[in-house]
Amino acid sequence: PSLPSPRPEKETAVRAPFRHFVLLALLFVPATFADASIVTYSDRSLFQAATSGTSNVDFEGLAPAGGYFYAEASSFAGAEFHGPGGYLYVLDSGYGPTYDWGSGAVMYAGNGGSVTIFLPSGTKAIGADLMTRDPEAGLFSIVYILEDDTFGVIYSPTDVRPNRTFAGFVSTLAIKSVMITAVTGHTLIDNVILGDARASAVPEPSTLFGVIAGAIGAGATARRKRNRSNM
Repeated sequence: PSLPSPRPEKETAVRAPFRHFVLLALLFVPATFADASIVTYSDRSLFQAATSGTSNVDFEGLAPAGGYFYAEASSFAGAEFHGPGGYLYVLDSGYGPTYDWGSGAVMYAGNGGSVTIFLPSGTKAIGADLMTRDPEAGLFSIVYILEDDTFGVIYSPTDVRPNRTFAGFVSTLAIKSVMITAVTGHTLIDNVILGDARASAVPEPSTLFGVIAGAIGAGATARRKRNRSNM
């Protein structure tokens, strides 16, 4: 079944490739380290061990059986969720076979779309299951903005359908927002965890690439701030 589209298709075709170009270009910006320390996780249990006071958003009970719920600007656990041009839905597992992940409802932002989450004040940890309905593995980007307006990008590969991939991170500074995007394929997320970071968080060796990418983005913003202050 098709979903109603609050956004023009022309806007979708133009914005998505440009956004992906900008995200990939951040990797080539010379890095100067920001004040925040970012630790990334691909293992949900290790992420949960590094966090406290968490809330889980599973999107259950919103969409009717076999249907969808229009989720633009919806708030869950104090976080506000937005899609590109208002295109954001919660889909019941019975909506179609490519949306059934064996865990109930999922959030869907379209092909190449983004889920932007504005987080409650003081949030220092966020994680989610990342999925794409495409039959091949893909890549997700997570752009984050911290309380001091520095930013960064974390990249996470995704497994093939029907498997899902977990990606999460903790920060020493509060996280203002994240934008989760399937760089290739359709963007679906589930089981979003929000909370605080424990005093000590040990990074996984497999996630060091994400840490480096985040430092580059944050460093670029910090450097621009210093340049403006010197003008």
